[in-house]
Amino acid sequence: MLEQILRGLQQGQMMGVPHRSIQLISEFSGSFRVNSMAFAGFDKYNTGGKIILPASALTLLSDIAAASSGPMLFRIANPRNSLKTHCGVIEFNAEEGHCYLPGWMLRQLLLDEGQAVTISGVSLPKGKFVKFQPQDPAFLEISNPRAVLEYVLREYTAMTVGDILSISYNRRLYDIKVMDLRPAQAVSLFNTDVQVDFAPPPGMDENGQYIGAGAPRKPTPPATATAGRAVTPPPTSSTPPPAPAKAMVRTLGGQAKPVDAAEVAAFLGHSPSPPPAAAEKAPSPAPSTPSDFSWGAGVSLHGRAYVGPAKPAATATTTTPGAATPPAPAAGMPTPAPSASPAAAP
Repeated sequence: MLEQILRGLQQGQMMGVPHRSIQLISEFSGSFRVNSMAFAGFDKYNTGGKIILPASALTLLSDIAAASSGPMLFRIANPRNSLKTHCGVIEFNAEEGHCYLPGWMLRQLLLDEGQAVTISGVSLPKGKFVKFQPQDPAFLEISNPRAVLEYVLREYTAMTVGDILSISYNRRLYDIKVMDLRPAQAVSLFNTDVQVDFAPPPGMDENGQYIGAGAPRKPTPPATATAGRAVTPPPTSSTPPPAPAKAMVRTLGGQAKPVDAAEVAAFLGHSPSPPPAAAEKAPSPAPSTPSDFSWGAGVSLHGRAYVGPAKPAATATTTTPGAATPPAPAAGMPTPAPSASPAAAP
């Protein structure tokens, strides 16, 4: 153990950590290589607000730790971009020359694994008020989010305005942004009563309604006529209706002539019946019965199309005086051929 402490003191001196005992926390300052808690195998500390320092740091802070009854607070700064946050310490068993940070701190400071950071001791005022903003609306679906935050805050000893903390609840991670702190931009949360307030998540108002680009789109109401503005009628199909079917007849001169339904109706002197509606079922045709004539098309002597009744050829019959008239055939039965009458006696 003694060899580890001596080696830590030598490593700390090389990294810029003072190798003498200090009396004030503000005198502590050093440069360390940073690693995430998950990378170092400390997953249980990956969502808190405390870091792990090497044993050499404990040796330097031993006098302060013995004289103080509260936690030691530190400022972590990225020398590349001047981003900073504040935290506490939970253990002193990191590899010498390294420090282990929660994952959200690396993201907050834009740090890479193994990058050098500056850690300095600080004294912060006790916090009185903190305002959080959940980054995910799903956090509001928790039965009691205020109680969850108050319980999770025990893992944090310091906070800075602008920090986006990572909170684990019910096997799920939630990001919470620190919107406001009082009485300073960085405060201590140790042994103090803090009033907690909430801001709505991004894209939502105070009533929990979505606003701006995150709001669900409402259906567009149908266009209505208004004073001083004409309503554009809906577009109609540009496909022309199909041309009416035509029948071809041939004149006496041998020329073919088309005949459509309009010409047939004009010739007969009435209008053709409109076609049945598409939605309605067309009535079934009536059963056919024998009639004396049927409609057909022909050609007149003047070469014009003729549509009219075409009577069947009459059958010549001879009636013998005094002979009985045969009964009429039943409907649908063929008419029997007439029998020849006997020759008259000379």
